[in-house]
Amino acid sequence: MTTSVEPHAGKKSNTPSVLIYSLVLFAALTALTRALNIAVYLPSLTEKVPIWVPITLDIIHDVLIISSYAFAISLTVFSVRALKNSALVCASVCTAVIFADRAFCLVWDIASSNISVGEKRAFSDAVTWLLIDVVFFAVTFFASAIITGFINKKNGDDANELLPIKEAVFSSLVLTLLQLSSKAVICIQFMMAYNDVTATEYAQMAGDILLVILKYGVFMSGVAVLAYRILYHIHRKKSVSI
Repeated sequence: MTTSVEPHAGKKSNTPSVLIYSLVLFAALTALTRALNIAVYLPSLTEKVPIWVPITLDIIHDVLIISSYAFAISLTVFSVRALKNSALVCASVCTAVIFADRAFCLVWDIASSNISVGEKRAFSDAVTWLLIDVVFFAVTFFASAIITGFINKKNGDDANELLPIKEAVFSSLVLTLLQLSSKAVICIQFMMAYNDVTATEYAQMAGDILLVILKYGVFMSGVAVLAYRILYHIHRKKSVSI
C-alpha cells in the first residue's frame, strides 16, 4: 500500500519543479538578452572596442532572444502534453516576463534620455508599441497552449511520444504573422511619410520581412522542437528515477 502511493506522491511534488525551473530559466534568458541589447549600444563599449565586438554581441543577442521565445513556446507545449493542467499558468508567467522586460526597457530609455516623458507623442508611441508587443506574445503563448491542446486531443494518448513539430510550427506561425503585421504597418507608414522611396529602401524592407520569416517561422520552430525534447527527456528521466 505504502509503496504504491509514494511514487505517485513523488511525481506530484516533482512535476511542477520542472516547469518552475524552466520558467526561471526563461526569465534569466530574457534578462541576459536585455543586458546584451543595452551593452551593444553603450557608448563606452562602442567607442573603445573594435567594431566586430558590438556586431558579434548583436548577433549573439538575436540568437538568444529568438531562442528564448522558442523555449517559451516549448514550455507551453510541454505544459499541455506532459503536465496536463499547467498551460494557463505557463502562458501567463511567460507573458508577465515579456511585460517586465519591455517595461524595464521603457524605464531604461527614459533614464538614459532616449525617450523624454515631456515629448508626449514619442512617449505615447513608445508605450503603445510596448503594449502591442506584449499583446503579441500573450496571443502567441495562449494560442500555443490552445493549439497544443487541440492536437493533443486529436492524437490521443500517444501524443506525448511524438515530436511536437505541428505544435511548434503553428505556434511559431502565430508570432510570425503578428511580427509580419507589425513590419507591414511600419513599412506602410514609411512609404506614406516619404514620396521618394528608393529601390534600395524597398529592398531593405523586403529583406526585413524575409528576416522575420526566417527568424520566427524557421529558426524558432526548430529550436522549440529541440527544447521540448530536452524538457520531455528531463521530465521522463525524473519520473522514472522516482
